[in-house]
Amino acid sequence: MKNIKTHLLYTKVGFFMGLLALLNSCEGFLDTGVPRSMVATSSVFENDKTAEQAMVGLYSSMAFGSNNTLNGRFNIACALYADDLEGVNNGWYFSGVGYAPFYNNALAGEPKNTILLGMWNSFYSYIYQANSIIENLEDNESVTSSLKTKLVGEAKFIRAFSHFYLVNLFGDVPLITTTSVDVTALAPRTASDNVYEQILTDLQDAADALEYDEDKTQVNLQAVEALLARVYLYRENWTDAADYASSAINGETLQDLNQVFKAYAHDVIFELNTSSKDTYGVADDAYQLVPLYSAPSFAVTESLFDSFEAQDLRLANWIKQYKETENFYPYKYTLQYYYDATADSQEFPVILRLAEQFLIRAEANTQLGETGAAISDLNEVRNRAGLADYSGGTSKAEVLDAIATERRHEFFCEMGHRWFDLKRTGRADEVLSAVKPSWSSDAIDFILPEAATNNNPNLK
Repeated sequence: MKNIKTHLLYTKVGFFMGLLALLNSCEGFLDTGVPRSMVATSSVFENDKTAEQAMVGLYSSMAFGSNNTLNGRFNIACALYADDLEGVNNGWYFSGVGYAPFYNNALAGEPKNTILLGMWNSFYSYIYQANSIIENLEDNESVTSSLKTKLVGEAKFIRAFSHFYLVNLFGDVPLITTTSVDVTALAPRTASDNVYEQILTDLQDAADALEYDEDKTQVNLQAVEALLARVYLYRENWTDAADYASSAINGETLQDLNQVFKAYAHDVIFELNTSSKDTYGVADDAYQLVPLYSAPSFAVTESLFDSFEAQDLRLANWIKQYKETENFYPYKYTLQYYYDATADSQEFPVILRLAEQFLIRAEANTQLGETGAAISDLNEVRNRAGLADYSGGTSKAEVLDAIATERRHEFFCEMGHRWFDLKRTGRADEVLSAVKPSWSSDAIDFILPEAATNNNPNLK
């Protein structure tokens, strides 16, 4: 019933489509796509129904936003920036305004790149909407107390999630916790450590506010725990990373590899519902990555392909060869169009999933000297992929290398994992200089879009 409820909520497109029209209309708040003139009035939050619709509007922005950031483009751009993908076809995809600067790690020469701007705009628009919900519910007496607590918790998660991606993409970024234009219009960059402090505060608040729920298309406590585990891993707080990963795993085991990217799959922790009034849901990754009438625009890199063990089911099921060519393309998502999907066969963009938690706990436990526990979690992921138990060396460095390899195989072309892993572990220079002649350590952070710096001189 939870899934049906969410599908019905997502079909109420009138509210959030109006919101999206506003979000894409005028000169931007921080040039994020949110207009300076947009004022969230209390009438939007006058009862439980309208408050719920405001949150549906936020989820819908994430799923259907015009920039397709979390529904395709972000995954591809980050995979190109690292060493998961390469371009094999010309056209807009590989122009200066498209993906070429990501593959060439040359965004500094393309500050007007539309995909770069789309990322910046999208994450700050999610933050703006989350702030609007938080502010309008804070002292609201028209909305049921329990619902208010839940919605604020979800909004704080999304604010934390968005700041997390911004800080890992761009480095120091404006920390935005208000809708006030007086504060946001000329907000300077905030030190990354301070952004992380707010991320953790928001996630702890969300953890206090939310409960576990079967509906994976809305944020619940498991999603909060999963993101907390990741944040603590990135901050090298190994004990809390392991503890929160254990909470998110909650005694579960990984299930069928071929079901991972299906809507409402067991292994999903949080996904975006892309079904609407007239169509069932698909992920835009397939539209951009899976060839239909012509050769693929992108292929997995030779280094990625050759790194798999021959028996790995992810190689057999998540990567496909294009005809008789040497081009192999990602095949995690398979449905190219909405009419390919049915009620029993849908694919939603996956944001968080269970396998990551096993590998977070494995990495954290390795750092804590708990090698046996780490290898057990590593084997959970390997065994699901049809591989035998890990039989390599058991030194800290060797086990960490094995976990890094497993993360690459499990999360290629997915939510920036490979790029963020290279960046956070200090391996970007070593790895990328070997496969990309154009790589420079100066490219470790994305540049800020020109439109953002023109609009706000404090960002320069």
